[in-house]
Amino acid sequence: MKGKVIQAVSYYLIWFIGICLASKRSAWLIPMILFLLIQAYFFCKNKITQHQKSAAIILAISGFLIDTIINYFGLIKFNGAAVWIFAPYWLLIIWFSLIMTFLYVLHHHIYKAMLWSSLSIFFFPLTYYSGCKMGAGSWVYPIGTSMAYAIFGGVYFIYLKFILRYLNKQSQ
Repeated sequence: MKGKVIQAVSYYLIWFIGICLASKRSAWLIPMILFLLIQAYFFCKNKITQHQKSAAIILAISGFLIDTIINYFGLIKFNGAAVWIFAPYWLLIIWFSLIMTFLYVLHHHIYKAMLWSSLSIFFFPLTYYSGCKMGAGSWVYPIGTSMAYAIFGGVYFIYLKFILRYLNKQSQ
């Protein structure tokens, strides 16, 4: 239980540091990485299967790449240091943190994909909009960006379910 509380609290610390601070100054990536390492410790320590570890990597990178595509097409403009066309580094750290928190804290409810997808249609755009209002970027085209993140949120948790099932079958 203590590990789950630390996992959840550290996710919100990572999110807050990324949105409010690292998007403006790259030195804030160091505390984000430290909190991420704490999360990774509890994630790996607590009977997480190899396929869940693989899923965490696949899902975090997938989320980051979708953010990169949305950023590339100009629907949203993220602030912060980035390489080439990719979204900023702090966003990748937030994705790893989110996935580890989700798989570790909510793993009993992981296969309720329709519930998570339904909630995400509303909460993905709201979270990104809130982050932009806090200084992480610019919400360039409100309707298009909201629709893109609603679709992204709705599809993402169905994708998560299929990735976990596929990896589960591969490990048997």
